[in-house]
Amino acid sequence: MKVKNVIKGLKAKYDLQEIHIIDETKVIYSGPLSGWNNTDVDMIVYKHRVENMEVLQKLLFNHKKAFIFVGNPLINQN
Repeated sequence: MKVKNVIKGLKAKYDLQEIHIIDETKVIYSGPLSGWNNTDVDMIVYKHRVENMEVLQKLLFNHKKAFIFVGNPLINQN
């Protein structure tokens, strides 16, 4: 499932206020959902790439914070 679909689903079901998008080596985004939605024009291409990344796992804390782990599922298989 893609990041954009996970965020859309969580927003529809919960009062989501913060998202944290994390890959294998770094935090891609950590902050309020409003900050993600109001991305600067310069970052739109990067945001689009991130939104189309494959979600490996998601965790929800207190129905307000989402931790979304992304990456290449082939690399992370055991």
